[in-house]
Amino acid sequence: KDTKISAPDDFKGEASKVQEFITSYELYFAANPEKCKKDEKKIIFALSYMKGDTAGAWKTVFLDKVNGPEEDSDDEE
Repeated sequence: KDTKISAPDDFKGEASKVQEFITSYELYFAANPEKCKKDEKKIIFALSYMKGDTAGAWKTVFLDKVNGPEEDSDDEE
């Protein structure tokens, strides 16, 4: 029977909670190896839990590097 592990809590970028954030994801990935076989899936999964100004901004910067920045429809040509 599979071990049930709770999904990690959202991470808002608090420096005091970085180790807790990392540990919770390591535990989740160890308990669910079939869901997170590739590093890309691990990154996307972790990014989905990054919220708020600090962590959300880091997520946006990371995604812009991977996908390129989104075009703003209000930009002048």
